[in-house]
Amino acid sequence: LFISDQFQNRIRMLNKTTNRIETLGGNGSSGFTPDGNSIKNSSLNDPSDLVFHNSSNFLYFVESSFSSNPRIRYIDLN
Repeated sequence: LFISDQFQNRIRMLNKTTNRIETLGGNGSSGFTPDGNSIKNSSLNDPSDLVFHNSSNFLYFVESSFSSNPRIRYIDLN
């Protein structure tokens, strides 16, 4: 189960094995970190609209969906 935690600016996952919520992306700060940096330590801005792509193992999300400049980003789960 993937969770878009918009108010904490993080992408999270419920680990079914441990029954714990893990942070996949976002450091809790609202902002923009350029591509190429660690997603876990990146600032995100209102992440939403999660889509998992099975064959690539990428988790796509929309960032800043309420602004005039939204972006589609992804987390590589490999």
